[in-house]
Order: sequence, then C-alpha cells, then structure tokens
Amino acid sequence: MIRKAYILSTFLLTSSLIFLSACSGCSSKPDAAEPAADSIAAAVADTAVYGKALQRGMHTFAMVSEAGDTIDAVREDSVGNEMVYGDIFGGTTEGARMAATFAGQGKFSEMPVLRKAVNLDVLEKWVKDAKLWNCDVLIEGDTVSIVDLADEGFKGVGRNGKEYNFGKLE
Repeated sequence: MIRKAYILSTFLLTSSLIFLSACSGCSSKPDAAEPAADSIAAAVADTAVYGKALQRGMHTFAMVSEAGDTIDAVREDSVGNEMVYGDIFGGTTEGARMAATFAGQGKFSEMPVLRKAVNLDVLEKWVKDAKLWNCDVLIEGDTVSIVDLADEGFKGVGRNGKEYNFGKLE
C-alpha cells in the first residue's frame, strides 16, 4: 500500500514537471519572483543559510550566518554514500553577502560539507530583486539552477530546460 502511494506521488510530481515546462528564450533582465503556489520551490523548504563570507582556503568555505554563527565547511567530502563537491558561484570576498546550502557532516573531515554557495552581491547585478530558494534563483516563476555567475554575467538553466543568459559570459 505504501509502495503504491509512493509510485502515485512520484507519477504526479513527474507529470507536474512536464506540464510546467513550456517557455523558451529570454531577452531582457527579469525580475525574480516569489515561488508560485504550484511550483516545486514552494513544496520544498528553503534550507539555505544566509550571511557574510569570511576568508577561506581553496578547499574550504567559511561564513557568519545572520544568526551570528560561524560556519566552517569543507568543499568536498563524502556524506553518507555520496561524494559531494561544493560549488561557489560569484566568488567570495570577505564581507560579501552569501547564501549557502550544506550536504551534512563530512565522513573524513567531520565538518559540514558545502553543497552550493551564491554571492548575492554579484547575483543582484544580473537578476533584479533576486530571490533564492535552496541556492537556486527564482526567475519568472521558474526555479533556475546557476551554471555560471561572475562580474561578467549570469548563466542558468530552468527546471523546464529554458536557458537564462545575462551579461557577457560565454
């Protein structure tokens, strides 16, 4: 009975994703929007931690959360049976406003493992009034995964496959 419910819910989620995929192309800098009531983002809690970046090494990430907690994390380690390689989009400079998600405690380092971090100062240069949900950007009702983010531009791909390109990134 539980298996049937799981299969049904998986089918409904997949059907919803297919139904929601329709748009293509983007010609101007959009306003980011709150997740629609029927979007994937609205169904999943935002687990991102927001704060300011601290100095970091090549394989580490550090920030002070808005709550005042200092978070020291590694950028790669094994969490459970998954090897996690954390991405940082937009770079980090001390004091930059950041959002970050973590995969859990590393098997080898016994520290939190960074999954994704986004420099909000750089993001907001390219996406007006940027809204994040688990370090994905909400644009025109679409949940967009960042592919590249730098001073030169923003590149991302929406859940429906639509590409978003702003600036001069190749």
